[in-house]
Amino acid sequence: LGIRPDLAGRGMGLAFLEAILAFAREQYGDVRFRATIADFNARSRRVFEKAGFRHEQAFVSAARPGLEFVVVVKDPLSETAEDSSGG
Repeated sequence: LGIRPDLAGRGMGLAFLEAILAFAREQYGDVRFRATIADFNARSRRVFEKAGFRHEQAFVSAARPGLEFVVVVKDPLSETAEDSSGG
């Protein structure tokens, strides 16, 4: 995912990501989402966190040693609803 450089830093990232998630749910149903983000990309990590993604793992690139990534996931809405309702 990416936002045009001239639109970056204007607080639109969360709305952009939520629109993508809504579209994906319409197309594929209530699925689990996964994203891999370069660790240095703090803006992107914050947006995914605000959208309800949680950290799952981190790894170092095999192709570019020293370049670290984080993997974040968002469970299906049905699982989130069950967890919050105690069910």
